Amino acid sequence: MVNQYYKKITSDGSELFFQLTKPEGPIKAVLCLIHGQGDHGGCFEYLRDFFSDKSYGLISVDLHGNGASSGKRGHIDNFEKLLDDIDVLLSEASEKFPESPVFLYGHSLGGNLVIHHSLKRKSKVAGVIASSPWLRLTINPLLVRPVAFFLDIFKPDYLIDVGIDAGKLSKDSIYTVNYAKDPLVHGNISGHMLAGACKAGAWNIRHAGEFNLPLLLQHGSADQVTSHQATELFFNRTHNKDIQLKIWEGNFHSLHNEVNRVEIFENMFSFLLPLI
Repeated sequence: MVNQYYKKITSDGSELFFQLTKPEGPIKAVLCLIHGQGDHGGCFEYLRDFFSDKSYGLISVDLHGNGASSGKRGHIDNFEKLLDDIDVLLSEASEKFPESPVFLYGHSLGGNLVIHHSLKRKSKVAGVIASSPWLRLTINPLLVRPVAFFLDIFKPDYLIDVGIDAGKLSKDSIYTVNYAKDPLVHGNISGHMLAGACKAGAWNIRHAGEFNLPLLLQHGSADQVTSHQATELFFNRTHNKDIQLKIWEGNFHSLHNEVNRVEIFENMFSFLLPLI
């Protein structure tokens, strides 16, 4: 198996950081991984191990303002640039795995983004998985949105330090200790990033009926970060028989790092298998 870390210079001169996992032998499919706010592509170790053992290739990108990529931590000057990051990731996947079907996987903010990209840019992929998607936060939107939109207008690059409470992400104590020590993880979010994510999440829900790709939505019922009710609302507004919803009872936010992650990965594998 090959694990490769590399960077690319984008058209605006900034750097994007990628992590590639390529198992030996024929590749059945490739998963393109989009992390959550404050995370990075290295946060999917368990998921990489599981799917590489199944002969899947995996490739992730550290979004602008996160991980090892360019940009002020937690800030993006144009929310659309995050969709551009996904375009670059998909291009990399096609280049590195030219014969393999491509799937998008996004967690949290990444879940918001893969839905948004699929709806707005008509992603050329075989299917999509959105894990704990940030369609709404668990915090009352009547409290969050006015603050986000005020900052977006008057101080878009102002950073809010929301902190890192790893205990709200997973019940796996080993993971939460390691996550809290990860030097590439941060707890910052800017006014523009916050407003952009809120707007995109609301837009996704309004346009849910237009989603025309196979999609697996998965969310923990005990998620304290993003709203599983909003994910259910999105699902209920879809009209596509190839869209599935799985609510994991009692699970927290970071499903790919939860104690029952193998069961969650098996459910993902079952969703992907008929699409290859």
